[in-house]
Amino acid sequence: MFGDLLSQGLRSIAARENKALLALEDELGYKFGITRWAIERWRRGAVPDPERVEALARTCMQRGAMDRTWLIHFLKQAHHYDWQALVEELCPGTIPLPEAPILRHNLPRRLHEHLVGREQELADLHRYLSADHRLGVVCLSGLAGVGKSALALECAHRYLEGDTLPVGERFTAIVWMTAKQAELLPAGLTPRRPTFRDLDGLYRALAEVLDLPAITRVVGRAEQEVIVARTLAERRVLLIVDNLEDIDDPTLLVFLRELPSPSKAIVTTRHRIDVAVPIHLQALQASAARDLIDNECRRHTLRLAEEQAERLLRRTGGLPLAIVRTIGRMAWRGSHIEAELRQLGDPTNDLYAFCYEHSIALIRSGDAHRLFMALALFATDSSRHALGYVAGFENDILGRDEGLSELEVLSLITRNDDRFSLDPLTRIRARDELDTTPDFEQATRERWLAWYQHIAEKLEEPAHFSAFQTEADTLLKVIKWLITTGQMDNAAKLFCQVRLFLFGIGYWVPLSDIAERVVDWAEVQEEVGAFIAAMRSLLRIAREREDLSRMEALLERMQRFALPVKSEMLEAELWLTQARVARIRGDWPFERLVGTIQQALDLFQQYSRWRRVLTCFNILGNLYLKEKRFADAALCYRTGLDMLAKQREQVRGAREWQAILQGNLGIGIGHQGNYAEACEILYDVLRHLTDQTDYAEVYVILATYEWYLGHIEQAYKLRNHAEQIIERLALPRPICDEDAAWLQLQESIG
Repeated sequence: MFGDLLSQGLRSIAARENKALLALEDELGYKFGITRWAIERWRRGAVPDPERVEALARTCMQRGAMDRTWLIHFLKQAHHYDWQALVEELCPGTIPLPEAPILRHNLPRRLHEHLVGREQELADLHRYLSADHRLGVVCLSGLAGVGKSALALECAHRYLEGDTLPVGERFTAIVWMTAKQAELLPAGLTPRRPTFRDLDGLYRALAEVLDLPAITRVVGRAEQEVIVARTLAERRVLLIVDNLEDIDDPTLLVFLRELPSPSKAIVTTRHRIDVAVPIHLQALQASAARDLIDNECRRHTLRLAEEQAERLLRRTGGLPLAIVRTIGRMAWRGSHIEAELRQLGDPTNDLYAFCYEHSIALIRSGDAHRLFMALALFATDSSRHALGYVAGFENDILGRDEGLSELEVLSLITRNDDRFSLDPLTRIRARDELDTTPDFEQATRERWLAWYQHIAEKLEEPAHFSAFQTEADTLLKVIKWLITTGQMDNAAKLFCQVRLFLFGIGYWVPLSDIAERVVDWAEVQEEVGAFIAAMRSLLRIAREREDLSRMEALLERMQRFALPVKSEMLEAELWLTQARVARIRGDWPFERLVGTIQQALDLFQQYSRWRRVLTCFNILGNLYLKEKRFADAALCYRTGLDMLAKQREQVRGAREWQAILQGNLGIGIGHQGNYAEACEILYDVLRHLTDQTDYAEVYVILATYEWYLGHIEQAYKLRNHAEQIIERLALPRPICDEDAAWLQLQESIG
């Protein structure tokens, strides 16, 4: 195949020039204006544009001394539009290859210049269609428009052009049959005539391609079956049965189940069948979808800005038909991308009728239909248990599981590790179905809200954070729905329960947006508790980003709110915030900082706000640590740990607080040069953290201490973990003293 041939050429160059293959890839990447990873993708089977194919061919011929045979196979596998002329230019006057035996076929042309994003599926097809593989039928299943027919055609054409295949792997004939009754073109749905409708139609196609009229001339079905079975057993024939879901003939499935060896069959269908090796197609991965968008824009001489292409990718979810049709409509109608994106959001669009109506009609009013509609409420995916509860199957586990299986068979949902999801366009269609059943929608909404209120209660304990990370997006969706529908009291309550969770997993942008809405509402309603909780989240995000001006603005807002409210808890929060802002500004003496925080601590302790008391002890310890007053810092941390031991039952997240205080004790030990002891403490602490910012800091500190101890490989491994978090959260550098020390170390060694 193309990737193997390219690898042969590159290895030949590397051997002749005595250079590493990776170095050669870097050199060619620079020459072609691409990254080495693009060349790696080509070596795995992705075919670049014709200009780069030609450049690769010239490079391998000139520098790798490849021969004419290699060149012909390379260009044909790449489907180069002018391969004969290029062969004659690069290898003039050489003896042509012998013609391969004629392969009979009735294949239609490819509808694409290059099939993108299906290299793995093509490799799987090639493996299953091998003469050595014992099973004879491969089923390509998936949603309408996902590219099943295109993949089957591409595979067949590669066999048609595969004159480099061993004789035993070649087919003597390829027979294409489609039951497709309509196509979706840029102009709309277009009827088309199926080439077969039943087993008799398959026999007719076989007789025509193989030029065996005896198959259709015999009178009895038994004689016909004998002739067909003998023909398929004596020859290696590839049958391609397209759109099987439109065929209502049980004898066809029997025929496929008993297909004689060495013949093979590829079946494409929206509905999975049990007589074949399954290959389930999903929408394209993001990188492949971008390639498809680029290819289609080039084909139609259109240009999309990067941001527009990304929006098209998000709206289509990488569904090939939706991408191809959208860009085709822009070329055909002269329409703007904005108009087409709006069209994609309209469930009356022909695309939805073509892709979904047939399958949804099969489940409407049944259990599967209820599950399908309920899944539209979830932001990304759902567990089996959650979806069953929300759809009303709490006491009907069998009905739930049967309905989910039916949706999978119809390719309407995607399952991954027992979590279920909808593609973006499928979600729009499911939401449209839900809108047509208002009574069911109301009941489903109530169960949806109740389910996530229950999860929110669990998330008040940080030990549960990791177990519910997959629910974060839908939790946000629930809160936003409550805000949109005017249920701000419920939204604020839910926010207060999950805000630490959202911060801990790094959802800072949506957390900040919702916190602003809660602050606005709390100011009007004079809801002190909600105001304080939302302000804490906003201040913490600003503090982690070292955004002093933002912190000062939030402090002023707190002061304005506090004037008429007269709340001691709000007053304590103000003292703590003033001290934190002053510490960053550097305009308060150390004693004033300590005194103000101690003042807040005393008030928090008076009202038994133990988490805030622990916060104050931790801040005081950090202040002393910064001043290298290690004994005072350790005293603050240990006092906090003692208080935690006494009030453990009253403190949510007690295990995490213990880890934070012990971790800071360990950091103090490390600051005094006892790196091995500090590492021992910090490795133990890692197991109990929940905040991504805490993880990043501990990884950075451990990496630096391991470096000091001479454990270089472990240091880099830890540093890599830290960098991923720092980059994702856009944390300012350095994030701590050890981060600054590490950066200086790396700079000093180059």
